Amino acid sequence: MAKYSGKTVTIAKPASAVVDRFSDLSKLQPVIDNLPEEQRSKVGDISLTNDSICLNTQQVGKITFTITERTEQRVAFNAVGAPVPMGLVLDIKPTAAEECQLTTSIDVEIPIFMRAMVGGALQKAADQFGEVMQKLI
Repeated sequence: MAKYSGKTVTIAKPASAVVDRFSDLSKLQPVIDNLPEEQRSKVGDISLTNDSICLNTQQVGKITFTITERTEQRVAFNAVGAPVPMGLVLDIKPTAAEECQLTTSIDVEIPIFMRAMVGGALQKAADQFGEVMQKLI
């Protein structure tokens, strides 16, 4: 299993408020729909349900990430329809009463010889995922 961690971003909300945003993902759809075109093009076509995120990109196709864990420190997703087993994790760390840090990571099962070919793209995706989450929350 390879792990690609995104850059840690600061969110001007308490950790509990960040986790609350993931109680019903469909409430985030208007925020995604109103992202500037430049940012929308980076993340591809996204649709949300109560507990899943569905991505449709040219590079990978359609993948659905379903929430498998939701705690005060972490929100984890498992991929359905991905070409390889993978998951997304949001690690949430309180830093002050009204602030927390969020680190995103992608855990993916890929053979070692493939890591050199796709590692850069996965790292870029992890970084972009963190930036998008910062804007959504």
